[in-house]
Amino acid sequence: MRLAALLLLFLVACKAPLGATDASTDSDSGPTPPPPLCPDLCTGHAVCDGISLKCVCALGYQGDSCAECSPGFDPDGGACVVPVDLDTTSWPNAASRANGDAWLRAHHDQVTLLEPKVLVVNFVNPSDPAAMATKTNQIIAALAEASRSQPLMHPEAKVQLQYALAKPVIDLRDGVNGRPAAPAGWPWDNSTLYPRRAAGTPGYWRFDYAALFTPDFAPNYGYPDADHPGQFLDLCTLVERGEVNEVWFIGSGDVPGEAGAAEVLLSMPNYTVTGNLLPGDPNRCAGNGCLDPDVPSCKRSVRLGFINYNRGVGCFIHSEGHFLERFATSGGAPALAAWFQDYAGFGLDHRYGLPTDSFYGVSCATPPCISYPNETTVQVTHQGATKTVSPYDGVCGNVHFPPNGAKHYDYDSQVRVMSSCEDYGRHHGEAGADARWLVNTSTWAMYGTVATDCGGEFLVWWYQNMPGFQSAQTYANGTPMRSVWPFWFY
Repeated sequence: MRLAALLLLFLVACKAPLGATDASTDSDSGPTPPPPLCPDLCTGHAVCDGISLKCVCALGYQGDSCAECSPGFDPDGGACVVPVDLDTTSWPNAASRANGDAWLRAHHDQVTLLEPKVLVVNFVNPSDPAAMATKTNQIIAALAEASRSQPLMHPEAKVQLQYALAKPVIDLRDGVNGRPAAPAGWPWDNSTLYPRRAAGTPGYWRFDYAALFTPDFAPNYGYPDADHPGQFLDLCTLVERGEVNEVWFIGSGDVPGEAGAAEVLLSMPNYTVTGNLLPGDPNRCAGNGCLDPDVPSCKRSVRLGFINYNRGVGCFIHSEGHFLERFATSGGAPALAAWFQDYAGFGLDHRYGLPTDSFYGVSCATPPCISYPNETTVQVTHQGATKTVSPYDGVCGNVHFPPNGAKHYDYDSQVRVMSSCEDYGRHHGEAGADARWLVNTSTWAMYGTVATDCGGEFLVWWYQNMPGFQSAQTYANGTPMRSVWPFWFY
């Protein structure tokens, strides 16, 4: 009931899409009247979406009249409820362990700690297993630190995302565990078990993602199928049963011509703003790129991350940031997009009249195309045209462009700009606005020991300022912004 009430408050209060301006005024007719709200304020199990002015079903309900139970929920005395409920604040738990479970969606705002199980697979022949185990643990520790809400101001802030290894790093190097050594003259760092497509095979990547899901590859994961002696559980089954929540594979990109892989790919269902599953095929492009057409669609979301064995922790943190950018702007989780787009510097065309949605799209003949004439002003040159915006607030920036970024990967810029990132959604400024402070590379430099490359120090700070459990971040109407971390496992 509390969740439904919060969603009703949020949805009714929304009057226009993100970035839209207030209703215009006319000197003769006076202010433009607001549009009518949804009919009867959506009776029954429906809530009003103030953007589309249509009634949408509350979490757990579906159908034209929102009288049916949506997938994952069971009828109980006229209500739709989680089949097996449990009063706990951590996930996975005895009632819920698989990605996208109804329990997780129903308890999104009560979850204080997520402990997903990650399966890590190492394909790199020249790698040292102990070093790869250390790197994996360092990545887990960096993401845990990134999930603490503003620990510099709140030292008591607790970790909200603590990955657990589903099993020790799986060693798929040639010449170990009874396997033969790589053939003489083998040209690659990655082993013969590293899945590759032929160069002419249609698809987005030459790393063969589809192979990871086959029965032939299943023995490499090492999960015997108790119902079929001698067989092993495949990846879809592992994810659907909640044995695994995410997969990271360690590979080398150092040898020219090796089959390339994406940073992070994700296949996941699409959801309504209230968190109900939408019918239809999953979104295969919810990560930083699209899965090949022949990759199976599992019944649960599947995220596949690539760890470059010769790069540091920050590069994987960087990759996960790109996953989040794509996931939050792909339309599959509108309750996340509701705060993320402004937070991460998207929608600049609507908010400031800039020629592109974000700085990712800016291009000019003589970079840098972006500059900051003073602490509150940005100047953008795009395809020969220059636009100046003042006052400008880059908020928290995105993976490639920190709030003061003048070019891609500008994490070390000494330029100081005013940013509301550390007060985003907290409204400590004048007249309830978000307060702004000066930021530059010194603002996030202390995280250089946590994640040393690929802008990792900035990105730890970037994650820490996102809405989390009880981070007190709200929309202008007082509705709480929903924590980012449970969305990772929808």
